[in-house]
Amino acid sequence: MDELGDYHLALACQLAYGDDRRVFCDAIPGVHEAYPIEFKNDLAWLLVRADQCLLIFRGSNNNAADWVGKRGNTNVAHVRHELGFVHEGYWRSIIEGQALLTHEWETYGDSRTLLVAGHSRGGGLAQVFAWQFRSMVERVATFGSPRAFSRSWARAFNKYFNARSTRYVHRSDPVTLLPFRLGYLLGGYRHVGQLRWWTGHKWREKTRWLGWLALSIKAAANAAREKVTGDDDGRTDHSIENYVEILMCKDQPIY
Repeated sequence: MDELGDYHLALACQLAYGDDRRVFCDAIPGVHEAYPIEFKNDLAWLLVRADQCLLIFRGSNNNAADWVGKRGNTNVAHVRHELGFVHEGYWRSIIEGQALLTHEWETYGDSRTLLVAGHSRGGGLAQVFAWQFRSMVERVATFGSPRAFSRSWARAFNKYFNARSTRYVHRSDPVTLLPFRLGYLLGGYRHVGQLRWWTGHKWREKTRWLGWLALSIKAAANAAREKVTGDDDGRTDHSIENYVEILMCKDQPIY
């Protein structure tokens, strides 16, 4: 069986924006079937290999109006849980779609273990799904994903998945700073997964306050420039095509 890396998961996220199932079989090693799963207002692709399945959540389109407002990435509403709180939009979408998602996995994937991935909003959905069905998830990878969990819930997620969950950030991708809720220090949303941040010059696996502040300032400046001048630099940092490109040349884990 051909081996997969995070490059292939990013490529699958790029292909998920289309509607041709045949491209997955041509582009992703070992994939012989692809099934679209529409649930609530979202869509995921189930990709079947001989020994495992990929569940790829489609994200928001690559334009500012879509990822900032229309699809609810900036929505701060949450659902309370014994572990803390979770983003309401992602949670309700997965909860309402879980019966269909698991049925398709059991029917076409023959209950094989899952590699779960998503770009943009799809990353938020991937995180929530992975936690809900963690016993059957082998790995989680997100690309340009917003936050989804509270601090306590994020800690539980990271403790469970540990090195099996990775989040990628491309330069000053503004979506990775969303959603804002009461500020970071006051118990707002947290990211999950081990960080892999491409600064434009090198890969970083940690970011301290100064790095986070620099990322925030540049992302805000890019978003403001695009709104005023029409320049698309802020959206380019969020584009899934850029994530695919940077991972094409990166040494990455194989599973």
